[in-house]
Amino acid sequence: MDNLNKYFSQDKKGGIVWIKENTFFGFSDIVTWAGKGKLPFEKAAGKIDLVLTGPHSSAAIPMELKPFILENFTQRMQFDYSDVSTDAVAQRWAEIDEHVVYIRNPHSRLVFDQNRAPVENPEEQLRLIFKQVALKKAGQEASFSGIDSIRPVTFADHPVLKQPKNDAEWKHLIAIITTVAKKGSLAYASTRDKILETIFEKKCRLLHEIDLRAVNAMELHGACCLNVQCIHDTMNAKAFPDGAVSDKKPAENCLPKIATLSNRGDHNGEIRPDSSGGQLDHINLLTCTGHDLRTLKRAFQLSFGIQEKVLSDHLRLNFPYYGAWEVQKLGQVLKFMESHGQIAHGSGQGILSIKTGAYQSEFLREMLMGKINTKKIQTPGKTWPEPDTEHVDYLAQRFKKTYDILRCWNFNLAMP
Repeated sequence: MDNLNKYFSQDKKGGIVWIKENTFFGFSDIVTWAGKGKLPFEKAAGKIDLVLTGPHSSAAIPMELKPFILENFTQRMQFDYSDVSTDAVAQRWAEIDEHVVYIRNPHSRLVFDQNRAPVENPEEQLRLIFKQVALKKAGQEASFSGIDSIRPVTFADHPVLKQPKNDAEWKHLIAIITTVAKKGSLAYASTRDKILETIFEKKCRLLHEIDLRAVNAMELHGACCLNVQCIHDTMNAKAFPDGAVSDKKPAENCLPKIATLSNRGDHNGEIRPDSSGGQLDHINLLTCTGHDLRTLKRAFQLSFGIQEKVLSDHLRLNFPYYGAWEVQKLGQVLKFMESHGQIAHGSGQGILSIKTGAYQSEFLREMLMGKINTKKIQTPGKTWPEPDTEHVDYLAQRFKKTYDILRCWNFNLAMP
């Protein structure tokens, strides 16, 4: 299932997982679709209605960075500081659903986090965040917001990167990060953008030529839709220094039992206007409509068989996360594409339109990993368990069913 293993190495059990030196990642290394290896992506693209993006789905660190990584950093800490639990499920979903493609960032978020805005001066920003780390360590208030495109500590504040001692070391570190980024994380971004362009182009051609007398409803609905799901995970606990991921977060920071779905809106998926009466900030433009986000929530509810009275315990909208940089960017890209997606049908009798939307799905890591693997990482240790393949397949089938429901009902489910 994972074609990247050939690029990875590990010094010892529980040690850091490295990407071998001078590794370049190409299209086939980081993209998964149904029939891959037999069906070229260009031929599969027209049927795809869902693009899964995984900006944090790998924890692997390029070997070139080894001189700057703390010696006591473990695989447990490394993988906890990622959304790696999304990876196996997203890959499997794309394998079993011909309407889905998955793009995985092969690098740890240490290498220019692809869910953060691009930074013009990485050294300046990293120096600033190290100052914030020092303040926090001294017990003072500190924030990493807006400056953590390269983040030297985990979300449990365990150090990852060594702070350079002099200007020469600073120059060396930034040069390494910039160089390895071109081999992986930046390749992820350019591949993602190219895939969206390719799918949209193929959909336009497909809608012009589609035989409306022969196509079924699900196929037509899928042909007229292009969604992006930026897929993440979060655990409702942080890691203790001994590696046990069991330091429970405050209730207000916890995810529901399945996921939070986010479009930059409110708890109903609608716009959050500026409370002072100012114009809506561009980062709070909806990345998909509130109706579409509620419809998605409804489809998840049906596919997982969740009763209405406990729905909010399992699925929420825009809480505790609104959706970060990648979904903001892709939401704007897709809106522009949609404005050009008015296609004259070849019969000359009408126009078919492509509807787009982007959203962030923040899945509860405990749900993605399953009970057995969750229990393993809740105890002290240095290792990270292999994915539970049976559980992964179960979830992938549920997610596919979610989108089959949406396709059946033209992405327009009535909410109770």
